[in-house]
Order: sequence, then structure tokens, then C-alpha cells
Amino acid sequence: MVKKVKLKPKDRSIVFDTSAIISLASNSLLWALGDLRKQFKGHFYIPGSVKAEIIDTPLQSKRFKLEAMQVLSEVAKGNIEIFDHSEEVQSEISNLSATANSIFMARGNYIKIAHTGELGAIAIARILDSDAVVIDERTTRILIEEPQRLADLLESKLHTPITINRENLRRFQNKVDGLFVLRSSELGVIAYEMGLFDRYTLSGEEKYVADPKLNVLDGVLWGLRLRGCAISTEEIDAVLKLEGFTQLNK
Repeated sequence: MVKKVKLKPKDRSIVFDTSAIISLASNSLLWALGDLRKQFKGHFYIPGSVKAEIIDTPLQSKRFKLEAMQVLSEVAKGNIEIFDHSEEVQSEISNLSATANSIFMARGNYIKIAHTGELGAIAIARILDSDAVVIDERTTRILIEEPQRLADLLESKLHTPITINRENLRRFQNKVDGLFVLRSSELGVIAYEMGLFDRYTLSGEEKYVADPKLNVLDGVLWGLRLRGCAISTEEIDAVLKLEGFTQLNK
């Protein structure tokens, strides 16, 4: 039975959407959440809608049952907590959806660009005044951070002019103003800096690979990218350079 959450006003929190949990699970990195949560000294939440997507539904299938059990294990340990959809949360999701999905128009129709998982994460983060929301899916993250760039991307993808409803864009920006967005890749870098991946850089590995630490961090970032996290090659190279690696893997 999932424990229902009662938040204290001053508790710190980070809210994860579906895409971020899937990226971590498919790279076998969920185990790092325990140490990351302890370092953060707060709560890691997923909305009830995300639980339905990554636990309830997969448990009824064969293909993603193991990933669902891995997520459920972190829930049982208290590293991930379920924030159920109250009337307040559901109302906020409905308002966000009505606004976010009425911003960009192509050929006379509005484009649905945000879904329940990420909208649920944003709604809860707003209600709790969370420290951050973790979203790997590119569209919603760019909508929050660079809406004009999203319009350009949609125009390029759909090969048609995009009209922006400026009033709805303004309303959405007001709702997400001050919301700090992270990706699983940033969490991966923090985990690396905490030494959580030292288990993969043991003495003697130099016989087989020139720089084990470089390869571990490069592998984490590329693994996340190839399994759902929207991080570019240029961003990966920039991270490696910031971590002191001048000879990058190619």
C-alpha cells in the first residue's frame, strides 16, 4: 500500500515526471536516488498520474514489468514518494492543460504539446513551491524555458507556419515563473561528483580503457540521452570539459 503524503510547509522537494524516471530506470540508475535524496535533504515526489504510467500499467504487461518493480522498490524504500491527485492538484492540471495546449496553432488547430505526466509534475511543484521539477522530455522543458524556440522547432518539424496565442503564452509563463527545471543528466552529473559511480572505476581498469572516470561519466550521459533525456552532444562535451576531461571520447 502506497503511503499518502502529507507535506510540511517548509519541506524541500523535487518533483519528477514520467520521462525522467524512465530515463533513470532504463539505465539502471534508480539506485542513485537514495544517496541523492539524502544529499538534498528533502523529498522526491512523483504525481499519481506518473505512478499510473510507470508502475500500475507496466505491472499488467510483460515488457516493462522489471522496470516497474525497480521503481516500486525505490517507493518502498522512501526514496520516491507518491503525491496523489487531490482536487487542488487536478484543478491545477486542468488549468495548465487548457493553457499550455492552446498556445501554438498550426493550420487552424491548436497543437497538444503537454501531457498529464509532466503537467502533474508542474502542478505539484507549483503547489508545494518545490525546489525543482525534473523533466527529460524536450517539448515541455523548452515550453517553460524558451517558448519561441519551441515555435521554431514545431514550424520546422511540421513544415507549416506556427501561430502563437500570446495571451495564453503569457498566462502559462506566469504559472511557471520561477520554476527550476532539471533533467536526469544533471542528476547524473551530481551523482558522479558525489562519487556514486566510483564503483565502476576500480583499480586495474586502466589496462582495458585509457580513462575509466571519463568513460563512466560519458557513458552515463550518453546512456541517458539515448534512452530519453534531451541533452545534446555539445552539452555532453561541455560537461566533460567542466569536469576536467580535455581528451574527449569520440
